Amino acid sequence: MQRERRQSIFTLLRPDLESIGYALFLAINAAGVWGGVFPFLPLAFQTPKILFWFFLSQSLAFSASFALSCVGAYFLPGPTRRFSVKLASAPYFLGWCCLIAAIYLDGAALALVVAGGVLLGLGSAGFYMLWQRLFASQDADGGSRGLLVGTAWGAVLYYALHLIPQAVTAYLIPAAFLPLFGLVVTLRSRTINLDQPMFEDVPQDHPAVYAHAVRGYWRSALCVGALGFCAGIMRSVAVAEPSIGIYVNNLSMAGMLVAALVTIWL
Repeated sequence: MQRERRQSIFTLLRPDLESIGYALFLAINAAGVWGGVFPFLPLAFQTPKILFWFFLSQSLAFSASFALSCVGAYFLPGPTRRFSVKLASAPYFLGWCCLIAAIYLDGAALALVVAGGVLLGLGSAGFYMLWQRLFASQDADGGSRGLLVGTAWGAVLYYALHLIPQAVTAYLIPAAFLPLFGLVVTLRSRTINLDQPMFEDVPQDHPAVYAHAVRGYWRSALCVGALGFCAGIMRSVAVAEPSIGIYVNNLSMAGMLVAALVTIWL
């Protein structure tokens, strides 16, 4: 019985194409977006001033992207149905280019870091929405499994990135890893059935339904937001002390891995 249990866990943890793509996206985000920590960029570059302004610009752009997407999805549902991978990839790519350029251009480092934060905030929010629609378009069990397996493998891939020389990793992210998970989203989005009600819905035709959803879920949304706020406060320690940033990220990824495995096990 125990052997069958172990086999079933291994079967559940077996990744498919979209979960591996999502895992790579999470690993890359942890390498530069989460909390303004850059574990694969030179430590001398990571001053408190640089990290603070990156974190501020990235988080504001990230939040604004979701807010504008909510408004756009309600009033202009047509464009939001399209899986525009290029629209998310372009700012994400340019954001990493700005960070890499900031290492070499001391005089323009702060401006490049702020621009990189804004671009990465826009790009990462765009990709999160693409992954959300991809997994939500699947059946409930398949979508939930893909998210959990991708989260677990995301932590594994993040630790694997440390095996690559630090001087190379920063260049591989925009040049190799971004095209890989972008390609996965593009390929898998072509298999989605766009005739599902979630894609055909026109919110303005029945606003009462959406008002009821807001009333029913605002408490859950507030709890998730509070959790994110607390996580951001904890990560502010890494901004004040850049040398411990790598430990903050490593412990965060370890916690994410444990939470995903426990959820899958249960």
